[in-house]
Amino acid sequence: MRHCVRAFTKEPVLKEQLERAIDYARYAASSKNMQPWQLTICQGNILQSLSKDLIDAVYSGVPPASELGESKENPIPQVYMDRARQCGYSLFQHKAIERHDKEARLEHWCENYRFFGASTVILFYYDHKLPSHCLIDMGIFLERLMHGLEKEGLSSCPQASLVAFPDILKKHIEMPENLSPIFGLSLGHEDPEGKVNQFRTEKLEINDFTKWLN
Repeated sequence: MRHCVRAFTKEPVLKEQLERAIDYARYAASSKNMQPWQLTICQGNILQSLSKDLIDAVYSGVPPASELGESKENPIPQVYMDRARQCGYSLFQHKAIERHDKEARLEHWCENYRFFGASTVILFYYDHKLPSHCLIDMGIFLERLMHGLEKEGLSSCPQASLVAFPDILKKHIEMPENLSPIFGLSLGHEDPEGKVNQFRTEKLEINDFTKWLN
């Protein structure tokens, strides 16, 4: 079963592998065939310089941008926050990070900006002038791309955190005109020795979210 990989090997990802996975993903369903996705693939030196600036921002206390749809006026409902917190607590427990160990928790956060050692990062862009239902299309494309990567023997980890500092992204990457970065995907070859890769999140049972009408 698919799972998020948070430790990758240094083995490079071939351009041909990415092309095949993206070719598979481009047939994703989208409303009225609008295909509202655009990608930038980052490898090599760009990742090193980007990583350094992102980590410096975290340790300097630069506040991250709000996530899409996040606001004090529109808080996330408690049921979903409970699931998110449980995921975080379980991951910290798996990594033996104590609740009050601020240094370890900060270092854990910075692993996002080392891209978990991945050799390749894909940034996804979106036009916020589109109807909100087009975000569904982005999700369908992402899932199909992750499946395409899996067919190539590659693993991945989707990360909203990679767009938390848009000014830093703009410093290193030429952004598509009129589009905004919406999330990132770190990918590569899974490290079989990485303990964190043994972590699995709890999933709801089918009947917890499904209603049957006869």
